[in-house]
Amino acid sequence: MKLPLILLSFLLSLPCYAQTKLHLRGQSGNLLYTVRAGGAAPDVIPTNGLVAYFPYNGTLADMYGTNVYAGDGTGTYYTNGINNSITSALAFASGGYLAYGNSYDFSFVNNSTDTVFSVSMWLKSQNTNSEVYCSIFEAVGKGEWQFSKYYGNKVTCLLLSGGTASAYLMNISSGSFATNKWTHVCWTYNATGLNAGLLCYIDGVLTSTTTANYGTYIKMLDTTAKVRIGQREVGGYPYTGSIANWRTYKSLLISNEVNTIYTVEKATSP
Repeated sequence: MKLPLILLSFLLSLPCYAQTKLHLRGQSGNLLYTVRAGGAAPDVIPTNGLVAYFPYNGTLADMYGTNVYAGDGTGTYYTNGINNSITSALAFASGGYLAYGNSYDFSFVNNSTDTVFSVSMWLKSQNTNSEVYCSIFEAVGKGEWQFSKYYGNKVTCLLLSGGTASAYLMNISSGSFATNKWTHVCWTYNATGLNAGLLCYIDGVLTSTTTANYGTYIKMLDTTAKVRIGQREVGGYPYTGSIANWRTYKSLLISNEVNTIYTVEKATSP
């Protein structure tokens, strides 16, 4: 039985439901936000600056942005997601990948400088290998950015200066995550060209990073390469595992917003 929202809100205000949360979902079944008991403000996933959202709940398409990214690739299949719901994540067999067309939505640079970004997604890796889970690379040493898992199960963010590997900015998380377990990872960048402006969050918590720069970083270059999920350029560092709820923002998420994404999306996990 579906209760009217006004009645549910009243019930949550009662002392006996003090620890209760109401999880509200859209027509597609995606968790939108969580209403807390006692009249507290809802936990709302931020949408300011959000340009693309891929829940992988039976479709490869963007479920939020103004552009429609259909996606193409091979070696992927739908699997259970972070809340164990059916077909709410995308699994990658060894060598599998997903590619989206070149778009300004995924390039974080203008004519003169980098632009701010935030990239959020859930990962469930099956091993400790070095793997690339999201990138724009057109060939070895040529591209824009890369999010990967190196050095055991630590995550990295790499920004190429001028579109080549002759200089780059690279941060490596101090925190790591276990294999075969859903982990939320979010990188944010304030477009300063400095390592201090490139932040990493694991399971909603800011983690310290170490640097692995090369040369003098200036800014990224908007190339014609496609966004590639599950590997770098063709065959490069393939990812074996699952990905869910990939969000891309052209805005700078702050710590409480990252924590909200983690908390709300994990709310119904077993």
